[in-house]
Amino acid sequence: MILVGGLLGISANGVEPVDGGAAIWRNGKFVFSLPEERINRRKYSGGFQNALARGLEQLSLSLSDVDAFCFVSYGEPATHSIEHILQQAPELIPYQDRIQPFVSHHLAHALVAAGFAPQDQCLVAVYDNEGSIIGSQHSRIVTANPMERASYYLATPTSVDLLTRDLFGANDVSLGEAFRRFSYYCGFPSHQFAGKTMALAAYGSCAPFEGANVLVCDGTSLKVDLRGSYDHPAASVSDFFDRHGFAMTAPRVPGAAIEEDHRNAAAFIQHQLERAVGARLRYLLSVTGETAIAFAGGLAYNCKLIATLEDELGVPVFVPPSPGDQGLCMGAILSFLESHSKPGRGLSAESKMGGSYQPDRDVLASVAQQARAKLHVIDRQFLASVIVDRLCADKIVALMEGRSEIGRRALGARSFLCIPSDAAMDRLRELKHRELFRPFGASILDTEIDEIFPAGKPDPFMLRAPFARGDEVIRRVAHVDGTLRAQNVSSSDRTLLRDVLHEMRSRGMIALLVNTSLNRAGEPLVETVNDALAIFDTLTTLDLLVFADASCYLER
Repeated sequence: MILVGGLLGISANGVEPVDGGAAIWRNGKFVFSLPEERINRRKYSGGFQNALARGLEQLSLSLSDVDAFCFVSYGEPATHSIEHILQQAPELIPYQDRIQPFVSHHLAHALVAAGFAPQDQCLVAVYDNEGSIIGSQHSRIVTANPMERASYYLATPTSVDLLTRDLFGANDVSLGEAFRRFSYYCGFPSHQFAGKTMALAAYGSCAPFEGANVLVCDGTSLKVDLRGSYDHPAASVSDFFDRHGFAMTAPRVPGAAIEEDHRNAAAFIQHQLERAVGARLRYLLSVTGETAIAFAGGLAYNCKLIATLEDELGVPVFVPPSPGDQGLCMGAILSFLESHSKPGRGLSAESKMGGSYQPDRDVLASVAQQARAKLHVIDRQFLASVIVDRLCADKIVALMEGRSEIGRRALGARSFLCIPSDAAMDRLRELKHRELFRPFGASILDTEIDEIFPAGKPDPFMLRAPFARGDEVIRRVAHVDGTLRAQNVSSSDRTLLRDVLHEMRSRGMIALLVNTSLNRAGEPLVETVNDALAIFDTLTTLDLLVFADASCYLER
């Protein structure tokens, strides 16, 4: 059976979702998944068609081979209409009898989390800005309707069933929306910049707000004490501070200096989030008797939250490789399987299911000449040693290997790498235009993990930030609060990233590399060889571009 899943580019009511993508299921497993933005090169793009075309081409399939097309959307009520699907994807008209038009946004998230979780039974928590409209649409303003905002499910080997919801009333403010509003107050004008607010939080203090709660949880329910509209997010935060008697500075203008009040506001919302979600999940664990959590939705990218939950709740908290909306295409397929009594459980949590590309060495030679660089072709067994030599000279290395990552984290398939030296990290920060308050992630060989992380451990997908300990090298790459967002790289991996880390260890170095996404500021992660070559051409401070699959590299 071949199934296709996608996030629509336009909902039935005209809403335009973001973070689209396509997935393909064949013979009992996912064989492809890719965000739409990687192909059309427009960050946060909704839709699925370009990603699907790439997947079909890579797998030598056509639309006629597909048994069912499964879709999920955002901001619309349940619908059985497929007209809006055919309007945006007329190529599906000959196969319209195979279209499965609707699955709940949050159920799709939950199915992904449950499907990839190592436990076959667990509590599933989904926290988003919003998902699907619940019931009928009463207001043309989508967020003024009852909506999925915080949903909890019980996953068993045979089903994923809704347990309860929070914040689902008309005009309720979700936890994700509360964080978005505080991000605006801090001068980061998009929910996509929530990671900046999380990073800034470590530089602030909650002490000025003692006794106040913007997120209220007594265990049995959640409430958000924010007024105002979605259109004036920063003003909503200022109103909260005014009502509670806190004299705060004005919302920060993007690009202006970050003041103490902005740092403290970031610390406040991060702490409130950890406290409220922790209290709610602790209660649900107690009443259900579950001993594990699977977590999905946009808030799953808050790596500090995930590490804190696992530490304070004392149960494993699993986050799938693509927990946000870019992973919903897989949830659409899993919903189809669930409805046909073929639940997808115990799936391999594979993080690299995107496109694979083989560079043409003649093209690389031409690019090298234009960029005043050299093309080196080398036996694969010596490639790791050459890379470590360059890294030890504080060089910046761009690595492209195999299939691309399906989520937002670069995990060695499309990565910038450097050693954790001040000189190299400063160069990488300048190359990426990364703010000083934002830490980098790290890739660490599993043999080093227990020594660096005394309690919580990192995962293979770089989706949690536990506390780290160690010498000056570790302190240099860790965040100011002592946490470190890291990828746990298995010694059994057959990747060049693993080989480089192993080579570092054999030289007596700590097997740790600074790892950040291979892209330019404001652009999606690199997907193709041409994307990578464009990076090398325009970022003239990049020293090496390595194509592992062709055992070659460009060097300035």
